[in-house]
This record gives sequence, C-alpha cells and structure tokens, in this order.
Amino acid sequence: MKLRTIFNYRKLLCNESKKFIRQSSTLAEAQSEDVIELNAQVHSAKSKVENSPVMVMLHGVFGNSRNFSALSRRIAKQCSIDVHCLDLRNHGDSPHSPSHSQPAMANDVIHYLTNHIYPSKCILLGHSMGGRVAFDAVFNNPDLFCATIIEDSNPFAREMKTLVTTDDINSPFAAIKILKSVDLSYFDGKSVSEVKAEISDVLEDKIPSMAVQAFLLTNLMQSPDKDGVQWRCNVSAIAKYLESYRSSKWDTTFEAYKSRLTKGPIDVPMLCVRGAKSNYILDKDIEQLKHLFSDVSLTTLDTGHWVHSEKPAEFLKEVITFLTLKELISS
Repeated sequence: MKLRTIFNYRKLLCNESKKFIRQSSTLAEAQSEDVIELNAQVHSAKSKVENSPVMVMLHGVFGNSRNFSALSRRIAKQCSIDVHCLDLRNHGDSPHSPSHSQPAMANDVIHYLTNHIYPSKCILLGHSMGGRVAFDAVFNNPDLFCATIIEDSNPFAREMKTLVTTDDINSPFAAIKILKSVDLSYFDGKSVSEVKAEISDVLEDKIPSMAVQAFLLTNLMQSPDKDGVQWRCNVSAIAKYLESYRSSKWDTTFEAYKSRLTKGPIDVPMLCVRGAKSNYILDKDIEQLKHLFSDVSLTTLDTGHWVHSEKPAEFLKEVITFLTLKELISS
C-alpha cells in the first residue's frame, strides 16, 4: 500500500472550489475567510474498481490525521478504495488560523475534495468534532458525497461533555484549560521526550486517564528553532471554538438546519456509530437526523467516546457492512 503525505499551504479559495460551495447562512462566516489547504495522509489501495469512491476521514478536537492510521490502512486494503486522512485547520500539520468555526472547517474540507478527489464521489467519516464538520460539509454540498459515517458525534448544539473524565461534566473545557495552563517556556532547551516525561507528572493529578494524557501530549512538538517545545495544535483558536458551545447564539440547532432544507431530506446515506458508554448521540438525535436525511441508520458498540480505537475490529465491520449494503464497495 502506498502512503504519501501532502503538504500544500495555499490559502486562497480556487474558482473550482467556489462552484461547489452552496451559499447559506451557516457558511457566511466561512465565505469571508481564507480557505486553508489541509495536510493529508493518503493510503492508496493496491487495486481499485473503476469509478470507486474515495473515503475521507476527519479527526476530533486535539487530534490529527494519524489517529486513523490503522483504520485507514485496513479500509484501503479490504475495501479497495483510497483513504485520505486530513488534519483539520489548527491541528496536526495543517496551517493555523485565528478562526476555528465549524463552517470554516467544513469549507476547508470541500476545498480539499474539489482539488484532490473530484470527480470521484466521497465517503466522509468524522469522529467527534470531525463528525460535526462532516455533517456540515454533507448538508451544504450533498452532490459531492455518496455516504457519510458519523462516529460518536452530535451535530446539534447542546451542552458538551468532557473528554477528560467519564463521570463528569462540563465539556472539553477541562482539557483546553489544562493545555493553556502549561507554561512551555519553562522547558526551554529540552527535547520533546524530556518535556513529556515532566508534564506527565503534572497531568497525573488533573487527568486520571493515562490514555487521554498520552493523547493530549501527542500535540507537543519541537519548536522551529529546536530550543524548546510548542503545541502542535492552535490552543487559543480551539479554546474560542469550544467556548462557542456556551453561546446562546450557536446556530447549529436541529430547527436551524431544518429551516434551511428546501427540497426535502438529503439523499446521502448516513451511518451513525455511537458508544454505549457515551452520551454524544442520543435516540432523539437520530430521530431528528431522519428529518434531515432520507437514509439514517444507527449502530451502538460497547465503548466510550473513542469507538474506532476501543473496538477497532467491530467498528471496521460496521463500516464495511454499511458500505456493502449501499453498494459502494464489492462484498
């Protein structure tokens, strides 16, 4: 299987992208901003059927394209389709921007599709924040997609839960608050591995989960001058994004989406995969989604929020079953 990494940092929206971006109230903010060319890791299938779709994967907050490395390789091999794992703006190796709005992120994805995947149809898979971005992208540009898979993500505005503990609480604010509280200048002259070891001792009292500690620390990187470390993700921009969930002006409610439907439910098959120990996707969310999309199915696995990493074989089976049922891949 061939793996290549695309590094391209153009920020202007090309004319080809513009013709696919549907004008809407939620895209108004994104239309006024530069669109970012996203970094990607591409896993190419050894043999492909002519006109086969391409899968694109979108990670969650604080994540990056490498979160899907194992899953993307298996899908490329077993489904004989190319898989593109993207770094969303302000994450991984994609450029940083002061804006981290959901419409802007969705616009980045559409820009990537029209430049790197079109005219092939896209299967868009997103986890958590990536699931909300995927929902926005498909809702506003359905003609580019043949299916979407939402992993433990709720596109509708409501109080978010934390990724730091499982028995609380308020939202991912705990994690971003911790990252913002760390003074990285204290570690000048030290390597990433040295800093991780020291920070881990500090995080132990604040973050009970070793897995979450390790996940957050994947965002540590050596600074360009090699004299210290810095966060790979744009902590300040992400903090503003998370804070937007507290705003009463948040416009991604079910009612807001429903009011924008002009031709009935969208005809793009959607699979929602949720964790039984997570409460990101509620039964009522599925009922509301069925008013917006004509073909919505739900499966629940015995996991928490990180479904594809906690039950990789089961998650892969659900994805392959769904794609086979929709005749997007051969059985």
